[in-house]
Amino acid sequence: PAAAPAAAPAAAPAAVPAIRICLQGVMQQSEIGLAVITGRWAMNKADFESADSVAKTSWFEYKSDSEATGTPPSGKYLGRFDVNLPTGVQRMDENGLSLTFTPHEGKWTVRAAGSNAYGEFTMEGSAELGGAGAGPDEYAVELFRTYKPMKKSTDKKRSRKAGSSGGLKRPRSGSAQKEPRSAPAAAPASHLPSQVAAAANAVAANATAPAAASAPPPVLRVEPPLMRGLMSRDASGNVFIKGRWCLTAADIGDKAKTSPFEYKHTAVSNAMPLPIDGNYTGTFNLKLAHGRSEKVRDEGGLELRFTPSGDSAGSYSIAATGRNKYGEFTVTGTATRRDDGTGAEVYDVDLYREYIEGTARVPSNPPKAPKSRPAKKEPRTAPAPTSAFAVATASGTPPAPRQRKAPAKLVEEVPLAKRKGMSAKLSEILRHLKSQPEAYYFLEPVDPVKLNLPTYLQIIKRPMDYGTVTAKLQQGEYQNEDEFAADVDLIFTNAMVYNVEAAHPVHVGAKKMKGIFDKKIGELRAKVREDRERKAQEAVAQLPSPAKGVRAPKKAAKKPQSKVATGSGSSGGAGKTSGGRASGGG
Repeated sequence: PAAAPAAAPAAAPAAVPAIRICLQGVMQQSEIGLAVITGRWAMNKADFESADSVAKTSWFEYKSDSEATGTPPSGKYLGRFDVNLPTGVQRMDENGLSLTFTPHEGKWTVRAAGSNAYGEFTMEGSAELGGAGAGPDEYAVELFRTYKPMKKSTDKKRSRKAGSSGGLKRPRSGSAQKEPRSAPAAAPASHLPSQVAAAANAVAANATAPAAASAPPPVLRVEPPLMRGLMSRDASGNVFIKGRWCLTAADIGDKAKTSPFEYKHTAVSNAMPLPIDGNYTGTFNLKLAHGRSEKVRDEGGLELRFTPSGDSAGSYSIAATGRNKYGEFTVTGTATRRDDGTGAEVYDVDLYREYIEGTARVPSNPPKAPKSRPAKKEPRTAPAPTSAFAVATASGTPPAPRQRKAPAKLVEEVPLAKRKGMSAKLSEILRHLKSQPEAYYFLEPVDPVKLNLPTYLQIIKRPMDYGTVTAKLQQGEYQNEDEFAADVDLIFTNAMVYNVEAAHPVHVGAKKMKGIFDKKIGELRAKVREDRERKAQEAVAQLPSPAKGVRAPKKAAKKPQSKVATGSGSSGGAGKTSGGRASGGG
């Protein structure tokens, strides 16, 4: 018989092309001396020149820490960037990011390394003082990012357990075989996630992925607040930008969800064409609770700079920095000439405000939590007399029966820390709440700067979260379960007060969690009442019987008086006395 053909050698895996993501931005110096690089990123440099560049690019920001040195400063940076997901925009953090700037032929070469949810990466690029899109004291920065291939898992324990079975673990009989973990797929999107996912899956087809639970939870309100208005000039030559602002661009057409703003620039000459670089001073309205509002003024105004975009519409890109009572912020946006047929200089302006993390101002005297009133103690009764007979002889009346009462130690409230098992029961309720899918909204304190919530501390006077409640419970700060319940209930109340829309995911989650908590704490309180009543009844049963009343002694019986006989005449009469002797007279 003919020999079987030899098996063909396995084909080598196709090489995965390296992805070079392009980041373009401008480095500015904040008022406190930190370097901030703000710009846009895309999957490749050509996306910046395409007609739909806005759809193909996303926001990013790098901010130096206090230890960065040099000009431009080299050292550690805090990085963030936006990713477009099917469910909306999600903000991602960079870890271990470091940038190094080296002078080279009038420019600076840039080297960087870091990691994020998509893996480790390196970057290289250049920085130029006063380059394209940057001011005379700013640096135009261009970086190219390359992700490193994902390493194959090397689990030593798994390899040791494999033994002689060829590295395959034999499943137990009678038990369902677990599905193998799949490699992590980047979030699908129009640019980074889809392409990174394709490359990462090809490189790490046999790699072990981290658990899905390690993925970062979605961040609330990651879209910067939008300020949309018109730029025009009055008869005196002053330039005004007036309009309305909102937290998300989708709400800009809803007057109930927007507030007015106005900025003014005093022009040096009426002959200067719009737009004009310079300082713009003004205020924006801030909605507070109960229908109130407040005007917030940006300290020192906004130093707006307009850079021609080079398109046929005659639009400009806008960049600025500023500070107000809520912290430092950056402003980016666009200005586009409006043709109203009259030839007047009018521009449509869109500005996005981003607060810089770590610069929020915390009130020096935050409001203190109201102290709960301790339960009223039952009045102690006077000690009973030691002798019921003493009472009887002193007053001449029998003593009243003694009232049977539980000892005062069962009536008075015992501190939570001294009640056995109570702290453990409250901790169990907290663990149950944290295990719910909606718990990630309430695990940590709300960061108004990171989440772009400048009004949060104005509306919510006493923030609360699961982490703070856990710490207070462990440190024994709660005197009873009512104080604990008040803090937990405050978490959900704050969430529903700030997110007033009933359909908002945070409002829905808070309402659901409140229902779960009310049920759990109600069951615990009922059990506590039952235990108290049972102990009180047991204590009463152990008390001695009340002393019986003592009757007054009976009076001695009166003896009958002796009868004496009397008479007259010679014959006389006779009578008997008690002694049997007779007496008479004549």
